[in-house]
Amino acid sequence: MTLQEKFNQARQNMQHLFKSALGFRTSFANSTTIKTEIYINDTIIAVGFAGGSDYPLNERCLLSMLNAIANYDLNLIPKE
Repeated sequence: MTLQEKFNQARQNMQHLFKSALGFRTSFANSTTIKTEIYINDTIIAVGFAGGSDYPLNERCLLSMLNAIANYDLNLIPKE
């Protein structure tokens, strides 16, 4: 399972829990670290970070979003 597929499945698992608007907002926490906030309507329910210049930007974004989902509920992340 690719990182993108893993995120897509985890996001889908999370969307099944909530009927209201679920949103992800990513931003730079610093020059190499991506921060993701997961929102339900206007309320932050989880935050995740991924950093390091060892990973390309798109992988850091996916890892940050997966980290935020895991911080909400690790069981939403599919097993390999």
